[in-house]
Amino acid sequence: MNPETYSPYYADPGTDLVTADSSGPGTAMVPPGYYPQVEQGQGYYPLYGGVGQAPVAPPPAQESFFTRRVGPLPTWGWLLVLAAGGAAYAGYQWWKKNQQGAVRPNDADETPWKPSRGDFARKLESLLAHKKIKSVRVFDDADEALASGIRNPSPLINLRVPRGVRLMQSEDFNELVRAEGLEPVKLDETTIGLVPLEESVRGERWGAYIEALREEGQKV
Repeated sequence: MNPETYSPYYADPGTDLVTADSSGPGTAMVPPGYYPQVEQGQGYYPLYGGVGQAPVAPPPAQESFFTRRVGPLPTWGWLLVLAAGGAAYAGYQWWKKNQQGAVRPNDADETPWKPSRGDFARKLESLLAHKKIKSVRVFDDADEALASGIRNPSPLINLRVPRGVRLMQSEDFNELVRAEGLEPVKLDETTIGLVPLEESVRGERWGAYIEALREEGQKV
């Protein structure tokens, strides 16, 4: 709409104001599309975009996909929750897989290895000599150990240890024995018996070895 042709208003040259006619601002009608405010009682009506325009509120900010709230959290918060859950699940699956694939002691390929009381008795004697532990007698025959006075001997290997010698507390001794698939058991104050280590491949083979010894005539 052109205010110069809209009667009774005309545009004041050089300004953004529309001036009412001589009837005065009290009787003039506000043209459609103009802000209805008389400036200083002089009958001036500001044009849109000109001096005196009413303040226009800025348009509301548009929410992005990541900032939009879904329930108690914004979208990015839910994405973090999902990522953490996925990482936890993946970690659990990795742990479960490794637990299932874990091997028992001595579960490696043991094809060349065979249980032997005599061979392991010599390993023990070599360790005792290296540690300079004297007066320990190693019995690789259970019947012989029984005849020497050891009560309830192990069917495999037995050791008579002097009082004061804490062989059971030796890390080297325990490591060597367990690596062989055996476990030391204190029979009394001066006697240690070696028995098959449970839940190990070598321990199972020692168990079969005991049965074979008994079939050959071992009493213990």
